[in-house]
Amino acid sequence: MDDFCEKLPRQDLFMQVLEMHVKFGWQDETPAPAALSPDERRYRIAAMLEELSEYAAAPDSDLEAQLDGLVDLIVFALGTAVRHGFYRFDEAFERVMAANKAKVPGASGKRGGWKRDLIKPPGWKPADLSDLVVSSAEDFAAVEDAADRVGMLAATRSARASIHAVDDVSAEDRQMPSRFAADEELPFNPILKECSDLIMRKSRDYGDKDLAKRQYHPYGDASYLQMLHTKLRRLENVRLRNKGQQNFESARDSVLDMINYAAFYAAWLDEEAGK
Repeated sequence: MDDFCEKLPRQDLFMQVLEMHVKFGWQDETPAPAALSPDERRYRIAAMLEELSEYAAAPDSDLEAQLDGLVDLIVFALGTAVRHGFYRFDEAFERVMAANKAKVPGASGKRGGWKRDLIKPPGWKPADLSDLVVSSAEDFAAVEDAADRVGMLAATRSARASIHAVDDVSAEDRQMPSRFAADEELPFNPILKECSDLIMRKSRDYGDKDLAKRQYHPYGDASYLQMLHTKLRRLENVRLRNKGQQNFESARDSVLDMINYAAFYAAWLDEEAGK
């Protein structure tokens, strides 16, 4: 097995994704590790969940679809690291892998008891990445190297100007709702009324009037996205694999639940923005 591993091609996947960001003008020329904006972080979480869902929805026999889903998931994950400015990603990866290798084989109860898992032995310590999330000379060199590889420094500035031009058009499009001002009042969607009534009935059972249902979603983004992902995964299985056949909850019920979970999430986001 060691000989086999030595023969595998070694590729710097992070640098390939960084080069793509530089090419399209998505990366600052002098970056430093930093938090993403809430909007971009939400977008990237949704994108990674979407790619994970595509891998999950791929038939067991369709290896090509599974491979495509995994590649897309990794591209978005690495792209997120790039946008954060985590240019010493390779070093972080090596430290985390070293910590993983210090674990012992065993079944983890929180992941369904799969036997080929790793558990933390007594005294195990996680990787220390604290020095990798501050700016350093390596960070700036990484972007310069990427720009040199694709010869895109000038094109990056041009692409960034083009993006701003698109943003101007988008800003005009965002005025679109006002174009309906003179039209007849649009009918209220009865599905939304049904969802609202469902929330009210269930809230009585749960004894919770909190619009965001915080106590049932204690981990913020992760909790809400997990519930949405679970419902979406069930719909994919019922509608695509089982051709609409289900034993209990209907696909329509799952869709209504997704609308309500999304409403809880939106209420939570509003509350967070108001802090």
